[in-house]
This record gives sequence, structure tokens and C-alpha cells, in this order.
Amino acid sequence: MCTDLLAGKCVEACPTDMASSGVGLFKRRCLVPFTCQSLRVVGRNVSHGCKCATEGNAAIADCQTCEHRAGEYGQHCTRCNAGKFMWENRCRQSCDGLDGMVSYAVSTFGRECRPPFYCANRLDEGGSVCRCPRSVGRTDCAICAWAAEGTTW
Repeated sequence: MCTDLLAGKCVEACPTDMASSGVGLFKRRCLVPFTCQSLRVVGRNVSHGCKCATEGNAAIADCQTCEHRAGEYGQHCTRCNAGKFMWENRCRQSCDGLDGMVSYAVSTFGRECRPPFYCANRLDEGGSVCRCPRSVGRTDCAICAWAAEGTTW
């Protein structure tokens, strides 16, 4: 059965060093691994777009950005759309039910479920960029704590 297109020919599966691009079985291509952001292939001049896929490649995922890794099909989400929260490279409606996690949300994009942390001068303890929410001063806030009971400063 032909499921992917490789160099203009139909193949049953992409080679293991390539990514399969396309949700479901429609217009699938074998491509060198790439990043897909907002339906566009990042860093390449191509005539086609891309889509992030849910687990099992049955539907389009709520990802703004995903990686099409070798041997995969774009299911590795790196940033969520539509107010969803990132958890283990998947987008969720909320962080409810994830013990010890806080809902890091300073806008509708880039939300995450993560362990409590301090944000000081726009960096967390691990050196990753973070922001304080408007409720505690946003850019005027030098330090805030993202804790289970809410964000404080």
C-alpha cells in the first residue's frame, strides 16, 4: 500500500532517516527532518506547507510549532496554540490532574504545565526565559514565584 511520496514515487513508508509529513493518509511526503511553525516549514524554501499531528497521526494537533523528526510524522509539539498547555510534548486543555505542576500562562501562546519555579529578571532557576504575569507587574516585576496556589511576587 502506498502511503508516502518519496522523490516522486509512492512508497509504503519513509526511510528511517526521514520524516513523514502530512496528517492522515492525504498528501504525505518523505522529507529530511524539519520544524513546522504556523503551517510553514522553517528555514527552507519549499512550495508546500506542513501540519503538526496528534498521536497516531489521526488529526491536526493544537501545536503552533512541532518537530518532524526522523522516523516520525510531526507529533513532537514544542509550542501550543489556542490557549492550550504543553505537557510532555503534547497540548492539553489545562494542567488539572497533574500533581505538583503549575499552569504557566502569561499569554495564549507558550503555555506550559511545569513544576513550581521562581522567575527573576526574566530567567528561571534553570536559565530558561520566563515572564511574570500582568497581575504581579509583568515587565516591571523583577521576581515572581509560580507556585501551586498561584503566582506571587
